[in-house]
Amino acid sequence: MALPRSPALVTALLAVLKAGAACMPADPGYPPDRIALMLDDAQPRLVICDPPTAQQLVIRRELVCPPDAEAAVGRQRRPQLSPEHPAYVIFTSGSTGRPKGVIGTQRALANRLTWGRELGDASPGVRVSKSP
Repeated sequence: MALPRSPALVTALLAVLKAGAACMPADPGYPPDRIALMLDDAQPRLVICDPPTAQQLVIRRELVCPPDAEAAVGRQRRPQLSPEHPAYVIFTSGSTGRPKGVIGTQRALANRLTWGRELGDASPGVRVSKSP
């Protein structure tokens, strides 16, 4: 997912998780070489981005708009999720200088959100999700 920070990014993140997929955020402000390395390493099936970002990053068109994406979505069922199901992939800076992908599970994401709620909005600029 390569979108600027915006409501569209939040919507896309929620849609990916609701679909049972895992997401890999790639800030369009990252150097293009870093994003290319992340994409090469993660081998995503789809990249969600806006047209300017796709052009900036020179993302292969088949990743941005797979020719069979609409048909594939209609054929597939949402997988049965478990707490150990991947929720996201993030890339560390890497001690070797080469970013390394790390998978976060649904359980890890839930734990992080719980921790954030317990932390609260005590500091200026800090916001966390709230329970419904």
